[in-house]
Amino acid sequence: MLVAYRKRWWRWLLVGACLLVIAYFSSQPFAEQDLRPEIRPYAGLVERVRELPPVSFSYSGQPVDSRRAPADFIQFWLRKGAHVVIYGALGLSLAAALGGTGSGGRRHWMLAGVIVVLVAALDEWHQTFVPGRTGRALDVLVDLAGFVVLAFLPETHLIPLVLQAALGLRPKVIIFGERGYSVNQAAACFLKPFWT
Repeated sequence: MLVAYRKRWWRWLLVGACLLVIAYFSSQPFAEQDLRPEIRPYAGLVERVRELPPVSFSYSGQPVDSRRAPADFIQFWLRKGAHVVIYGALGLSLAAALGGTGSGGRRHWMLAGVIVVLVAALDEWHQTFVPGRTGRALDVLVDLAGFVVLAFLPETHLIPLVLQAALGLRPKVIIFGERGYSVNQAAACFLKPFWT
């Protein structure tokens, strides 16, 4: 009983840490978060991005272009990657703290997803009051995508088993025939003829 309580306590501590990180970065004006001055001195990286096949699109009305503004392009992906990681970590820690494994686990995962969306929406709303920041509904979807992507990583065995054990996650097994294969093993069996 004491061990279960300690595990649950640590899981809620992870939830709190994620929320603090989100609140901290959400409160920073854009001038403090602008990574372009840090990126530009890495001329080799900037040139490599320019050499890649051109990528250009609009995100919430703002152009993102790998050729015209490679530092902006790099910053865009770093910032969105940070969204994916922190909201994915928030969702995973929430699901684990709520008891996302075992009976009723699916409800806990869904509740964690709903909470991730609520936190992301509040974060975006809060950013409308911070100098140089804007709140974007599209970022809420990016944040939810972070949770969904990281929620399925244990299925692919990409998260080390130690981390899975710490969070109390267990990879599910999909049964094919008489043997059980994980999603990763099944994909490897299917793709092997294409890469050998």
